[in-house]
Amino acid sequence: MKGKESPCRRRAARHPCGRLKKAIVAGGGVALLRCLPALETLKLQGDEQIGVDIVKRAVEAPLRALASNAGVEGSIVVQEVKRRKGNEGYNVSTDAYRRSRQGGRG
Repeated sequence: MKGKESPCRRRAARHPCGRLKKAIVAGGGVALLRCLPALETLKLQGDEQIGVDIVKRAVEAPLRALASNAGVEGSIVVQEVKRRKGNEGYNVSTDAYRRSRQGGRG
């Protein structure tokens, strides 16, 4: 049974169902980074601000991990993607910053 399950899961991951296609956002952590300005507007004190700082760091984690796994310094990639607008992100396959194509790939 396991032998058949694995190819099915891989195929499902490559070809999302119709419901998911409508909800695609910029990938590679870019959509999460675009939430940072909302977090930065919060002016809290004490433990609450510490919590916001933790969430801000966690929002950067996926992109930082992707870059590190590609052999690139994650903090540099995060800063560059923050500087860019919209769905522009870092493509680990091509080692280039570019706009994500429709369909979440690219």
